[in-house]
Amino acid sequence: MSIQFLPQGIAICFYGSTRIILGVYLSLRRFWKTGSGFNEYDSSEKQIRIFRWGFPGKERCFKFFCSFSEIESLRLETQSSIIRSNLYLVLKKQRKILLTQLGSMEFRSLQEVEYFSSNLARFLNVPLKREENK
Repeated sequence: MSIQFLPQGIAICFYGSTRIILGVYLSLRRFWKTGSGFNEYDSSEKQIRIFRWGFPGKERCFKFFCSFSEIESLRLETQSSIIRSNLYLVLKKQRKILLTQLGSMEFRSLQEVEYFSSNLARFLNVPLKREENK
């Protein structure tokens, strides 16, 4: 059994170019604000509007509208030991849409995440289901 020789310069060039490509990708994502947007809950029209920015192209904008009557429930998925939660809107067609990632700086504790989720469920008049992932 022999060990294959790989010149150190080739390995360093590979890691360096991978790092540059990853840096450019992350910089462009930040510049284009991919994934940012807003959720709008209109109580007078009983409608939800979700808007998100995507990568540049034909379908850069993600726009979604639905009425309160199409909503089956809200699902709060939390990870154990980390304040990292995702809040999903579950429609009657069994479609699951990510409303917000609640692990951001605006929520300091799991209690704040649960309080926000329960208030939104009460506003929409739908049940809140909680799942804990390990």
